[in-house]
Amino acid sequence: MIINTTVIVIAAVLLILSIVSPLFNPLFRSTGVEFTRPSNTDSPSNGKLPGISVIVPVHNDADKLDQLLPILLSQQYDGDFQVICVCDKSDDLSEDVASRYKNNTHFYSTFIPDGSHFMSRKKLAITIGVKAARYPWVVLLDAWSKPVSDEWLEAMAEHMRPEYDIIIGYSNFQNTTKGFGRFERLRNFCYLARMANQDSAFMAGGSNLAFRKEMFMKGNGFSGNLELVRGEYDLLVNKYARIGRTFYSACPDICVLDDTPSKLAWRNIHIFAYETRRHLQHRGKFSFVTFFDQFMLHFTLWAQLAALVFSIWQSYWILCAAAVVSMLVSMIERVAIDHKCLKAYHEVISTIALVPYELSMAWHNISMFLRYKFADKSDFTTHKI
Repeated sequence: MIINTTVIVIAAVLLILSIVSPLFNPLFRSTGVEFTRPSNTDSPSNGKLPGISVIVPVHNDADKLDQLLPILLSQQYDGDFQVICVCDKSDDLSEDVASRYKNNTHFYSTFIPDGSHFMSRKKLAITIGVKAARYPWVVLLDAWSKPVSDEWLEAMAEHMRPEYDIIIGYSNFQNTTKGFGRFERLRNFCYLARMANQDSAFMAGGSNLAFRKEMFMKGNGFSGNLELVRGEYDLLVNKYARIGRTFYSACPDICVLDDTPSKLAWRNIHIFAYETRRHLQHRGKFSFVTFFDQFMLHFTLWAQLAALVFSIWQSYWILCAAAVVSMLVSMIERVAIDHKCLKAYHEVISTIALVPYELSMAWHNISMFLRYKFADKSDFTTHKI
């Protein structure tokens, strides 16, 4: 009788875990992300859109810049805007591309001077671009990031209301990128959007960012982390975001797609991200939430597998059935949650791969963390020893 009671209790616990565990998932929680554009009455200044300066820092990206500039300069924007291209002085090919647009009234190009050794080239490019910006709002966009709509700039501007200082639009990799990379980017965006709406933003989570020029200038730009080689978007958001004044949007017109990174670039994105996080506020909360979600996923799975093996060994068929049903319930619930979120973000990822992607997330993070721990730390800073 004691054994039977124990078996029933374990079976009940497994079934409860199978229902509760999938809810510890960033794709399930409310994020406050907006999926539609504001109505005309909600637009800034009673429908009058603000002037915007789009800054594109460029380094050896001539081909990508050549594809991006026509998209930016053909934006259907009912307001004043300019596109500022900031090239590295040694990057002749990018300068040649920029020179072809010099007669466009919406375009302005400048360059990074030689001799900067104590500040990352990209931070310097962004700083030069912000100082050259003609308008009060600045939008940052990488050369390898492309808006999906010719109303991207207008969709951004519609959120530039007095109550916001920072606007973050959804960005992910092109559909040709492996599903795991796009799934990971989406999960991170959901984590970061929820944090921003709960207290204060942690990171940008992509390459689609707008902020007030005045805020950047008063805060002395990247002062405090000039030496870090990467993480410009995340450092900006972490430094300047204030409670309730950062807005995340994923309406279709505001989204951008990043080019598929090479294997080396993909690895470096993650390795450098670990170094960037060391210098950010609220990293403890982000780490705890992401760890706990993965813990619940793996704890539930191992409990189900252990119960299944034990029940077969001891011929406890009720427990065996409960373990199998528990695993099926967990899988179906997780797939349903993930699929609903993917649909909201217009992401197409194989349903069969969703649960394996979730399970491999922790091992992927451990792998990248170990690479970071054994990396040469001088690679992360401009202050070389």
